[in-house]
Amino acid sequence: MSKQTEFKIYFANTSWMVFGRLFKALIAFIVGIFVARYLGPDRYGVLNYAIGVSSLFVVFTSMGLNRVLTLDFVRKSYSDEALLGSSLFLRNIGALISLLSVILFLIISKSDLETTLLTIICSISFFARPFENLRFLFEAKVWAKNIAIVEAIQCILSSLLRIYFILVKEDVLWFAVSWLSEWIFVSLGYVYVYRKKINKHWIFDYNKDAIFHLLRQGFPLLLSGIAIVVYQQIDKIMIRDMLILDGDEQLGFYSVAARIMPFVFLVPQMLSKALVPALLNSESNQEKYKKRLQLYLDIMTWTGISLSVILIIISKPLIWFYGQEFSSSVILLQIMALKGVFFTMSLSSGLWIISQGLNKWALLRNLAGAITNIILNLFMIPLYGALGASYATVISLIISSFLVHPLVPSLRPIFYLQFKSLTHGLINLVRYFTRQYKLNT
Repeated sequence: MSKQTEFKIYFANTSWMVFGRLFKALIAFIVGIFVARYLGPDRYGVLNYAIGVSSLFVVFTSMGLNRVLTLDFVRKSYSDEALLGSSLFLRNIGALISLLSVILFLIISKSDLETTLLTIICSISFFARPFENLRFLFEAKVWAKNIAIVEAIQCILSSLLRIYFILVKEDVLWFAVSWLSEWIFVSLGYVYVYRKKINKHWIFDYNKDAIFHLLRQGFPLLLSGIAIVVYQQIDKIMIRDMLILDGDEQLGFYSVAARIMPFVFLVPQMLSKALVPALLNSESNQEKYKKRLQLYLDIMTWTGISLSVILIIISKPLIWFYGQEFSSSVILLQIMALKGVFFTMSLSSGLWIISQGLNKWALLRNLAGAITNIILNLFMIPLYGALGASYATVISLIISSFLVHPLVPSLRPIFYLQFKSLTHGLINLVRYFTRQYKLNT
């Protein structure tokens, strides 16, 4: 295959990936506005509490295999059938562990009947999630088009279901069903593509060696994933459980602000995918790699800063779409907007940590973020409600993505580079792009 042909394939693949992510995000945002307005802060908070509880334990369904599988499919560590069969076996065990964990949580927390039903409905998705393994196979085969089409169809169907429930004035219970439908539809889509293009007989191989290989590779990432999920979801649960009088309403305000944040995360994620190949290709030349790494960090950091500033400015018009009932979400979104800066710093530094083989320190910084978030929430939610949770989630991200690095000798190099990006990154970018412009004119 020529380099030009290879470039076209990967460019088309990336284009489909970007289209799929943007399409889903836009549809989810628009339909989410109608759902929030229909349910109101209180009922919207109840729904998001159930989703938060199920999401808190969903990490076990992945068994830490998400990153591992794509690499194994590419490297052909085992046959595709062996990797799929073995990973499905492990992830179904993980789904059972997740469901039992949710049930135990509901019993210990003495949840009411409505909360229990909503959470169990959301948790049924655990048994659809193992089919996500097929997505990783498609990624390895550079089939982003198929992924994008399946996920777009799923998004449309689930959105139509939500709109129907609004039109017939259904209870919040049915919106949990529509959330579950996302995973059912997307899993059926992946299975259809797999059977049509790869294996119509649906034959897998449960390979003992592959199972132990996946366990060894996935377990450290599972621990890291637990820390990430805890500090991404625990705030929603703590808001409702700690604010007895208006916990549902406060969670409703908080959830609306949190739902908008993925738009800020989407741009850095796509930008990183575009820049990383050029960075990794220069690893053999340390001088060039160092310069490209600093440029990569500068671009990512100042993209995050720019997006955070923009979101702070437009936060009021954005919340206006949700209606006057959600006006309290404006200040929460303005605070959470700062996550854009430190999310990009976490994303870019995470790449460096993995490329340097320092995965155990990735776990440490995620644990630092999770523990900080829990401690801050315990003190700040009773005093400031959802506002306290917003401050807590930003502070914990600052610590995990930046401030923990100088405390660990192995991570100090990335801290110095990050600090340089914050203080001199904008000047460096202006100089770099000015120089590039002069060279091209």
